[in-house]
Amino acid sequence: MTHRFSARQMLAHLVLILGAVIVLLPFYVMVSTSFKSPAEIAAGTGGLFGAQAPIADASCLNLGGSTETCLTRPVIDNYRQAFAKAPLGRYLLNGVIVTASIFALQTLIAVPAAYALAKLRFWGREAAFGLVLFCLLIPVHAIALPLYVLLAKLGLTNSYAALILPWTVSAFGIFLMRQFFLTVPDELIDAARMDGMGEFAIIWRVLLPVAIPALLAFAIFSVWRIGTTISGRASSSPATAACSPRRSACASSRATSTAISTAR
Repeated sequence: MTHRFSARQMLAHLVLILGAVIVLLPFYVMVSTSFKSPAEIAAGTGGLFGAQAPIADASCLNLGGSTETCLTRPVIDNYRQAFAKAPLGRYLLNGVIVTASIFALQTLIAVPAAYALAKLRFWGREAAFGLVLFCLLIPVHAIALPLYVLLAKLGLTNSYAALILPWTVSAFGIFLMRQFFLTVPDELIDAARMDGMGEFAIIWRVLLPVAIPALLAFAIFSVWRIGTTISGRASSSPATAACSPRRSACASSRATSTAISTAR
């Protein structure tokens, strides 16, 4: 049986394909540029991988080498110079540590809070949920300075804690997980209680495996927001403002900011 697309469906797919091309194009340019020689980059030629014609390594020539012995491929020269002029490995490691720590803490807080707001009955539950929604309206710029002052008074500047702690509670994560938990049948939770499970066991052993799709969606939004907020807004982010240029943990934020800006 052949499935025929309607004109509306074809238009929707064309718009999605166009959006995907627009999103992926900067990444294509970024990767392609890293493969090319300076002449190819200036001329805009070479395709995706460049001609890879041998070029002379400037650092080798400065050390007294001959042109013949200093020949190398552009892709090798580009990446060697990039890792030689900046500790990119450390920057990437810092990004992984900060991002993974923030997401783990956000999950640890958001999942139980969302479960309480969705499935437990207690006084002030609706007011608490309203407070979560109100927190979604607060821009990071409004709390940047108070957070920096707090971190400075606690002596946490120039540390990983300054990059991680301000973002450990995610109002969006609580909201998203609550909306998902509302779709989980109460009978599943009642059956777990009849088996003798406590509330925390129900959260981590029953609901969390069911909530993997919602958690993955939250992970995408969380990692994206961490990158754009901490790294892309150095002037307004308290985590980045609490850093000093001499510290590698903080330098990673600025390096990642450049990479994100280039990619976008």
